[in-house]
Amino acid sequence: MTMSEPQLPVRLAVAGGMLLLLAACGSVNDPREDKLGNFLVAPGKYQLYDCVQLAQTAKGYIDREKELRQAKAKAEASPGGQLVSSLAYSGEYGQVRGNIDELRREVTEKKCDPPPPGLMPDVYTPGVGQGARR
Repeated sequence: MTMSEPQLPVRLAVAGGMLLLLAACGSVNDPREDKLGNFLVAPGKYQLYDCVQLAQTAKGYIDREKELRQAKAKAEASPGGQLVSSLAYSGEYGQVRGNIDELRREVTEKKCDPPPPGLMPDVYTPGVGQGARR
């Protein structure tokens, strides 16, 4: 039995789609995922914010990141969950992470002391300097 010409493009399209989905699964926990967020957020987006506004904005993004992390973890616990997690949450998660990174840059540049809680736990030591990156 030979394959008719109209069926061949359909099968090739389905096979290509499956390959793209498999590639997405491989990059779900990729550290480069945060780079996507940096691409999605305009540099200098928070340039006109003062330290109080940065803290308020950071709290919202930190809370949303926590919600998304929990939702991703819950989705990944089920069969096929990594794919579902990637399709459902990765875009927004990347954008939230990009906003947090941009907020970190702005807090560092403005030397907000202390920085917003939870925004810079890995780079800020209370009482040392003005909260600049080390």
